[in-house]
Amino acid sequence: PRKSGFGARISYVTYSGDELTLYGVAVDVEADITTSFGLNYTYLFNNYSSLEFSIDYINTDAQFEALGYSLTMGELTQIPVLLTLRLHPAASTKAKPYLGVGLGYYLNNLDTDSTNAALVYGSGAEIDVDDSFGFHVNGGVEFFIAENYSFNLDLKYILNKADADVNISSFTAEEMSMDAVVVGVGLKYYYWGS
Repeated sequence: PRKSGFGARISYVTYSGDELTLYGVAVDVEADITTSFGLNYTYLFNNYSSLEFSIDYINTDAQFEALGYSLTMGELTQIPVLLTLRLHPAASTKAKPYLGVGLGYYLNNLDTDSTNAALVYGSGAEIDVDDSFGFHVNGGVEFFIAENYSFNLDLKYILNKADADVNISSFTAEEMSMDAVVVGVGLKYYYWGS
């Protein structure tokens, strides 16, 4: 029989950051380190392979840093919807390490701090970050603490770029890196299917 599992995970998210040129000045774009919360579903094809579908919620502040100054440009919300193919190189009844690759769709929203955006771009400026597609590599291990329950350690490196734009004519849209390292822990309940 096949085995399916439903789980929840909390993760620590670190964005790599990026750099853009604003009015001829190099500006570092950074997102604060934060936590994410998510749900996942795993389907085991056999002892050596599985497919995981997951959805997470991330909320953090985005900063612009240049010339020794730092401004909060807004509150970034990201909802990654990911599909990951996982290979389990060593079958074990108690521990299942895995390596994976996958792709995802990222729902991105920046709630602009209007005061700080006005300082940089002028009155009425709003910053928009488009939704995006991305890829990731994955590794981790599931420890079965009972026949149907597992404790999960999970690591992902995400490759993701999104277009950022400002609603003023003098600003050209730029592709910004939203690469991230995600380290998570979770619990999962497995049940047998036909």
